[in-house]
Amino acid sequence: MGAWDSGVFDNDDAADWINELADANDLEILNNAIYAVLDTPDYIEEPEGARLLCACEVVTAFRGKLSTNIPDEVRQWVKNHESLDTSPLIPAALQAIDRVLGDDSELKQLWEENEQDYPKWHEAILSIKRRLYSLMQPDNVS
Repeated sequence: MGAWDSGVFDNDDAADWINELADANDLEILNNAIYAVLDTPDYIEEPEGARLLCACEVVTAFRGKLSTNIPDEVRQWVKNHESLDTSPLIPAALQAIDRVLGDDSELKQLWEENEQDYPKWHEAILSIKRRLYSLMQPDNVS
């Protein structure tokens, strides 16, 4: 895994995913990232975990729950596609994050090897999870 910081978008897989996002005109890229994790019965490989986290950040961004480290090109993509409804993806995104935080996640295992940065990475993922969960509350449902 080529990572230059502990943020969701601070790695090679995320950079590749952002390039794919730029060409997307619908939510298929988000759906694919989420279900690539959910449809894997056992071990979640690192690239799938990294893509899932990017997709979850985009889901929260659509509902105004942006992370401070979202790249400008992702913010612009969300703005350009603001009519898309990510609400149906929220429950699946939450389930998928739990899988990436589980013991059968290569991404989690790789970050655990980095004792200095793992707590920061883990907190960033928990922040995404909290933001997703808050979107399921009745006052946030469209």
